[in-house]
Amino acid sequence: MEENIETHKEEQTTINEAVQKPVEKKPSITEKFGKKMPSFKFKFNFDLKMLPQKIMHTLREYRRVILVSKKPDIEELSNISKVAAIGILIIGFLGFIIQSIFNLIK
Repeated sequence: MEENIETHKEEQTTINEAVQKPVEKKPSITEKFGKKMPSFKFKFNFDLKMLPQKIMHTLREYRRVILVSKKPDIEELSNISKVAAIGILIIGFLGFIIQSIFNLIK
């Protein structure tokens, strides 16, 4: 029984010490950086010598996308149109139902 009381007292003292420890204060921005505040501006790495190469690379990418893409045939276009129309109808019907419920609640 005495051992339990002593261990309980030891646990209580460690809890009290943990509670009484001072909380470490984080330095404020002015303390951390002084009068000079950090700059968060985005800086461009602009090199005129690389500009033509970047433009040519971009044009090649555009050309590659155009060559890979194809014009949809009538069947594919009709399927896409049907799916889009069904989606619009479902969303419109749900909106109508929600609006009707809110009007009935008022």
